Amino acid sequence: MYCAFLTKYSPAHPLFPAAQTIMLLLGGFAIASAFTKHFIAKRVAVWVLGKVSAKPHAVLIANMFVATFASMWITNVAAPVLCFSVLDPILRTLPSGHSFGKALVLGESFLHLYLRLSFIR
Repeated sequence: MYCAFLTKYSPAHPLFPAAQTIMLLLGGFAIASAFTKHFIAKRVAVWVLGKVSAKPHAVLIANMFVATFASMWITNVAAPVLCFSVLDPILRTLPSGHSFGKALVLGESFLHLYLRLSFIR
C-alpha cells in the first residue's frame, strides 16, 4: 500500500515509520464500520446462515469460507476486522459465554493465522 503523504524520504518517516501499517488497519476498521452501518454484515450473515444447515459445525465452516473469500480480495490485516463484523450479528444472538461463540471467534482467529503463515512461505 502506498501512502503519498508519508514516504521514506519525508521528514516524518523517522518519527513514525509504521504509518503505512496503521493506515492499513484504519482502512480495515473503516470498511468494517461501513459494513455495520449499512447492515451489509447482517445481510451476509443471514445469507450464509440461510445457505447452511442449523448444525453448529456447518455454520463454523461456512463462516471460515467467508473469511477465506474475504482474505482473497483484501489484505490479511483488514480481513479479520471485516469477518468480525459479519460474526457480530451471530454472536449477539447467542447467550453470553456460550461455547459456540468462543468456537466461532477462535475459528476465525486460527484461520487468519493459518492464512497469514501460509503466505509467508
